[in-house]
Amino acid sequence: ERQPSSASTAADESSASKSAPSSEDYGYSVFPKRDPGADYKAPARFIGFRAWRHNRCLKNVLDCSMTDPFIRYLIVAIRSRGCSFTLSRNVSCERCRFSFSGGYDPMRKQVAVCENEFWAKPGICSVLRHELIHAFDDCRAVMFKGADEEAKEPNESLDRLACTEIRAASLNHCMLGAAKMEGYTGMFNYAGQHQHCVKSKALMSVLAARQISRPEGEAAIERVFDRCYADLEPFGRIPASLKSFRSDCDRFIIDGARYGYSIQEARQRTGNAASGSASGSPSAS
Repeated sequence: ERQPSSASTAADESSASKSAPSSEDYGYSVFPKRDPGADYKAPARFIGFRAWRHNRCLKNVLDCSMTDPFIRYLIVAIRSRGCSFTLSRNVSCERCRFSFSGGYDPMRKQVAVCENEFWAKPGICSVLRHELIHAFDDCRAVMFKGADEEAKEPNESLDRLACTEIRAASLNHCMLGAAKMEGYTGMFNYAGQHQHCVKSKALMSVLAARQISRPEGEAAIERVFDRCYADLEPFGRIPASLKSFRSDCDRFIIDGARYGYSIQEARQRTGNAASGSASGSPSAS
């Protein structure tokens, strides 16, 4: 059985639920070249707009991995957990269906960036932050099991997907600044509003990755919310914003050390003078 593939969507919730793949696909039909049942032929990328868009995506993936402290820190955390991670192997720029922005493939251990939706740097950095949290959870072997293992309980696979989507929403999408801009939070009761933002974002991602009803998705979110919302690894705290992440990076490094991450490596890879956080350039293999 194929494992769940979490995906973040750029379309609204209604369109995602209509165009999502069947429950047995686990989101793979969103990515044509990953769908075993699809007769996929890679488009030519020698010249023209598609080639420019693909190369632009590759360049921005590399730039994000070198300049975004959130991404750099997550790569350090993944490697500190004993998992290998290089852009050339673990990140792929490719064409996607259904207006998705990206996804994580736990069978191939790859982050897929949808180059037909995002090729500008801010959008690609956002996709990488989201999907690298899924990659970290997969590496940590808490949210996902190995490709040959099956869920012991009927809802276990869906609950694991809901859990990692809750964490991605909490640690990335629902940062204070972003949540305010999207209208999820105001000046008061930020804690309660943050939880509302997390549940809403996680539900959209779960519905996009699986063809299930809204009540089923909401039930999965509620079953695991308290445990997964409280899980702040590898940061130890919820980042307020990317700006505060940059200015307070030492605090995250200290908290990360409690989880066993290398302080020296984290300082090197989050500093302005650090070298690239991964070798090579990403490929759409």
